[in-house]
Amino acid sequence: MTDGKDSLSETNIESLSQSIDRLEKSLDSISHSQRTSRTAVLAGSLLLFLMFCIVSFNLFKTLKTQLNEETIQAALQMKAEELLPSLQEKFAKAAMKAVPTYRKLT
Repeated sequence: MTDGKDSLSETNIESLSQSIDRLEKSLDSISHSQRTSRTAVLAGSLLLFLMFCIVSFNLFKTLKTQLNEETIQAALQMKAEELLPSLQEKFAKAAMKAVPTYRKLT
């Protein structure tokens, strides 16, 4: 009877040992997957940051060359020449309307 019990407990011990081995392999596999995922996320984040830096640098460089003082002054001059006649006309109309009131005050 002891032999039957001993063989049964040996079988249980082997079964438990195999279960523990399978669990350890599963944990190793999960750990490896997590490590791979973290590496991929880190690489993606670094790539995204690098792309952001490149775009920012190029945008700054472009704005610096396009928004120089001469370009801005030329654009303002063109806009002023375009708007000046209509503004002069509006100012003249407003001044003409204000003359009678101004005469009464003086």
